[in-house]
Amino acid sequence: MRKKLFLLIMIFTASSLAAVNAQIDLGKGIAYTGEDVKISVILTNPSHLAERDITVTLLLPQELGGNRQRNISVLEYQTRRTETSTIKIPSDAEPGNYPVNVEVAYSGISYTLREPKMLQVLKFPLELEVSLDPDTVQSRKESSLHITLRNTGSIDLENVSVQVDAGDVVSVEHSKIPIGLLLKGQENSLVIPVKAPNTPGSYVLTVVVRFDDVTGSHMEYKSVTLNVSRGFSLTSLILAAAVAALIIFLYKKFKG
Repeated sequence: MRKKLFLLIMIFTASSLAAVNAQIDLGKGIAYTGEDVKISVILTNPSHLAERDITVTLLLPQELGGNRQRNISVLEYQTRRTETSTIKIPSDAEPGNYPVNVEVAYSGISYTLREPKMLQVLKFPLELEVSLDPDTVQSRKESSLHITLRNTGSIDLENVSVQVDAGDVVSVEHSKIPIGLLLKGQENSLVIPVKAPNTPGSYVLTVVVRFDDVTGSHMEYKSVTLNVSRGFSLTSLILAAAVAALIIFLYKKFKG
């Protein structure tokens, strides 16, 4: 009986001495709509006892996808552990400041940080328009790839570059184009010649735009489809001319 009581006291004492502290790291604390943002919860156990079966709940507004929960089997004593979640900011999220908090539960203890961190969500600053004119051509004929970049944000975009990925068969005159600086409110348009391959079919061209700003490095892309039909070869033209001549000959013969 005394032995059991001693064990219970030891378990209670261990549980009361263990501790799990939490803090949130939002990096720069800024995210664009349509992009991913990494949110880290840093856990520390300053005690001399390991803590087990910890539940960490990242508290997010519904506009950002709602809460995320993780279970940690053990946090050794005097150690630190970082749990990072990648959150997709919806493209239609309203710009503004959103609170981010964390709830930690272990050994019958549950707490939430007193002060949440604020995540500033901004509208994605680059508008990209891509089109082909025409989008259907005969084999080995040319089309024009039209690209329009528009800075709709409130800050300048730096190191802007355009890359066209057309695969191995579609010929693009300029696949990589450095733009440099795109000032706020500025628009830049490009026209790139594209030559269709010999083989008929549908070919996807992807335009990738990269840029930097005070929040970091970003990327935007859009795709268009080039439809290639079979063109008339010299053999086809000769055969068509021969058939036409034969039709005219037969027509005259039977008419006469």
